[in-house]
Amino acid sequence: MISEETNSYAQLCIRTKANPGWYDTTPEEMRAFLGCLIVMGIVCAPAQDLYWSKDKLFHLSCIEERFSRTRFENIQRYFHVANTTQNPPRNQPGHDKLVHVRTITERIRENFKQQQYNAHREVTYQ
Repeated sequence: MISEETNSYAQLCIRTKANPGWYDTTPEEMRAFLGCLIVMGIVCAPAQDLYWSKDKLFHLSCIEERFSRTRFENIQRYFHVANTTQNPPRNQPGHDKLVHVRTITERIRENFKQQQYNAHREVTYQ
């Protein structure tokens, strides 16, 4: 789903401004991308470029082994989880402020329901 929305949004943007370096992403590549974002949140660098640094002092992770900097930045530029083109403008009837995340949050909520997930006391504030 995320790869499909990202590819759709990329094609929409490329119609306006060409990006010859873009090619469609796959679900596997999106999982790797999200994993890299998690790593970047844990191993913080002062600048994103440092994740691709060859300098041993700044060599922070294995992100450069999975993505070139250009590819990572392209995916980051077009990353989308929902189709927002049908959302009415702000202050119009039917406008959804959460349209950018609604699809993914609903899917997560449904998956929790199907799994009958009940958060334990250790993972919630009661």
